[in-house]
Amino acid sequence: ENYEVLECSKQRDVKTRKLSGFKVYAEDLKGRDCIIIDDICDGGRTFIGLVEELKKKNAGKLYLAVSHGIFSKGLEQLSQHFDKVFTTNAFKDCEENEKLGVFGLEV
Repeated sequence: ENYEVLECSKQRDVKTRKLSGFKVYAEDLKGRDCIIIDDICDGGRTFIGLVEELKKKNAGKLYLAVSHGIFSKGLEQLSQHFDKVFTTNAFKDCEENEKLGVFGLEV
């Protein structure tokens, strides 16, 4: 299959740590499914902000894959926006469920 990589961005106020200015650099995603890939998810605000922009660009199903899932605010809010979230057990052990896929890493 042919996969396209899209650039996305955000702005963070260094004093307040508030996020804004989320952008997806694509005109129309035409219902294509999208996966956001990143190294870490703490509270998830970055990804929820990107979801809003992806939906404005006509994205299909949305997925999130992070190597380190901290999920300090839990998975409930992320689960409302993503069809599935993927992570490893590199940071902590997470119980896999219908919305969370966990890949075990062995040392």
